[in-house]
Amino acid sequence: MQQKQDVFVEKTPAALLYQRHASALLAYIYRQIKSSEDAEDILLEVFLVTLEREQFWSMEANEQQAFLWRVARNKVADHYRRFTRRPSVPLKQVTETIYERDDLAPEQVALKQEEYAQLYQVLSELPDKQQELLMLALGMA
Repeated sequence: MQQKQDVFVEKTPAALLYQRHASALLAYIYRQIKSSEDAEDILLEVFLVTLEREQFWSMEANEQQAFLWRVARNKVADHYRRFTRRPSVPLKQVTETIYERDDLAPEQVALKQEEYAQLYQVLSELPDKQQELLMLALGMA
C-alpha cells in the first residue's frame, strides 16, 4: 500500500492574506451584488489594489483587515455607480425586442431577397413586350 505524500508548498504572505480574508470578503460582496461572477471580479479587484499598495505590508494585521474591508466597500460602491450610469439589460430581453417588426429581422430580409431574386429570374425569361407591360402596370417605367 502506497502512502500519500504531502507536498510542501511555501505560502507567500499574499496567499496567506487571501486565505485568511477572501471567503468573508466574498460573502459580503455577494450579499451586496447578488451576482457571483461580479462578486468574484470585485474580490479580485480588492486584492489587486492591496497588492499594488506598497505600504500595505508594513501595516499591523488589524489595519490590513480594515484596509481590505474599506477597499471592498468602495469597490461595491463603484460597481453600483457604474451600474446606474450604464444600466445593463439582459441579452434575452434585447433579442426579443430588437426587431419590433418581424419583416425587418435579418432572416426575413434574407428570405425576401431570395424571393425577389427568383422573381427577377422568372421575369427576365418573359418576352420583352410582357416585361414592358408589367413595368408599366407596376408604375416602374
